[in-house]
Amino acid sequence: LVPDTVVTIAAAPVRGFMQTDENWSRLGVSAHPEPKKAGRKSVDAEADFLDLVYEAVIAPDRWVAVCERFADLIQGGATTLVLQHQQTGAGDALSARMDPAELDVMFRFGTQNPLLKIADFPARPRILTDEEKLPKSELVRTAYYNEFLRPNGIHSLLIARLAVEKSSTVVLNVVRPLGRDAFA
Repeated sequence: LVPDTVVTIAAAPVRGFMQTDENWSRLGVSAHPEPKKAGRKSVDAEADFLDLVYEAVIAPDRWVAVCERFADLIQGGATTLVLQHQQTGAGDALSARMDPAELDVMFRFGTQNPLLKIADFPARPRILTDEEKLPKSELVRTAYYNEFLRPNGIHSLLIARLAVEKSSTVVLNVVRPLGRDAFA
């Protein structure tokens, strides 16, 4: 679903992002997890994740696994990898742990999605949450929340903007349901 040129762009910034303790901490996980108990094989979660990302660059069917692994690393649920035009709302996406038919609902909102507009200029790859884009009290009053997010069990979003090219972005969204800690 994601064009090859965007896949290459999207994979490139991941290494720099994952290497900083500050970014891992922001996601609510440790960049240096406790070692496994004796007798168990120690796994470097960061290296494992990066291997999967680079696999996906040459084998696009692996992007769903990348989305799932990233969500697991940050205790998230459903994920979407979205290529979307910021003015028209048109685009393409893949989802993990979410009914793919729901992506049609997401795109139907197009320009009515209050989280779509880039307000942080200059537009660049970065990580933010739904609450950094719009206060939760305002978001829950929107049709987008009540007709798409809430029916899909989505209450908190982590938005990883991986690439920006002209008016289009590539974004990895990870969600948490109501009742779980919000991304901070």
